[in-house]
Amino acid sequence: MARARAKRRAAAGGDRELRRDVALGCRVLALQGLAEGMLGIVGHRRPGAQTFWIKSSDLPLDEVTPESLLCYALDGKCLHGGRPPHSEVPLYTEIYRLRPDVGSIVHLHSPYAAAFCTRGEGLTQLNQYSAFFQDDLPIFRGNPERVATVALGRAIAERLGRAKAMLIQHHGMVAVGPDMPTAVGTAVFLERAIQSQALAAQFGPLVPLDADWTKRLAESTPYARLIAHEWAACLRRLARKR
Repeated sequence: MARARAKRRAAAGGDRELRRDVALGCRVLALQGLAEGMLGIVGHRRPGAQTFWIKSSDLPLDEVTPESLLCYALDGKCLHGGRPPHSEVPLYTEIYRLRPDVGSIVHLHSPYAAAFCTRGEGLTQLNQYSAFFQDDLPIFRGNPERVATVALGRAIAERLGRAKAMLIQHHGMVAVGPDMPTAVGTAVFLERAIQSQALAAQFGPLVPLDADWTKRLAESTPYARLIAHEWAACLRRLARKR
């Protein structure tokens, strides 16, 4: 019995950490300028787990708290929380089903990504941000509606494949990672890559990096360290706002 109580306490402590990370992820994304009205969803689990915590639909990203979150099973059943759910939970259940390595999922309608994805084309390699996605940035072109069905969620998850991010044409972006800082950092890097491309286009035809320089930039840029440092800096900024 003592062992069972200890296990329950450990699970509760783990859930508190997961919920905290979702709330922080939401607020960091808002702080970085990726919020758009009430839109945007952040979900988090331990990689391989059968349940996950996710933002509710009635709060903007910068108002999310650990107490406001919902807990779901991979069959789409809500296990905890009474706030209004997002209709796009199937996007999360299906990515989690196909990607046991994924802990965190960020789905956004951020200003630059939401505009750029309408074109249905990939990034032009211009700098270290676009080089981060040199290996793969899938584009889903099949259906721009809300991901409210398992069938559509599965189709998008299959298109994502093993990539760390994707664009859904006429809809928005998805970024994933083993943990919250990585998923959030990936979303931020994608938004910056698109923003750079949009701004550069104002000066005339784009001048892309060649494949060799793109590869060298991708290999020499300390992305993991940049993500960790920027995450920590954002947490400090959020703490100063309290």
